[in-house]
Amino acid sequence: MIKGIKLFLVAGILCLAFSGLSFAQYYELDGKWAVINGPKDYQNLGVTLDAETCDLMITVLGWRDKGEFDFFLQRFNVLRIQNHAHAYVLNVELFEGKAKVVVLDGLQRPFTGWIPVQWLEGNEKGPGIPDSEYYAYRSQFRLPKF
Repeated sequence: MIKGIKLFLVAGILCLAFSGLSFAQYYELDGKWAVINGPKDYQNLGVTLDAETCDLMITVLGWRDKGEFDFFLQRFNVLRIQNHAHAYVLNVELFEGKAKVVVLDGLQRPFTGWIPVQWLEGNEKGPGIPDSEYYAYRSQFRLPKF
């Protein structure tokens, strides 16, 4: 019994080690500029107001049905943004699969909301922002401190 558990643990660790999943790439994005890279065939993406709606959006994205996703964007309290919009990453919650961002493009800026963490892929080497520049940018819009 114990031998089986040890074998299971070793197999699980090896599977995680050789899989393409790496949480470190997302964890390092806290406090950095990023480009929101959604699915390639989606022109519009969504930024949700709360974390619970983001969980629902992640579920809808899992269905891989563009029509259902467009329906979700119209019916729920979601800000529609263009794919490849720029954002500032406030917080990454790896195990929940979502990130809190400030949208920096479009008429909605500066809008704070939640997106799936996978949309931040490809931003690992993005520049950070010094605190002085961040506060100067934020004071331009008279945002409350967070």
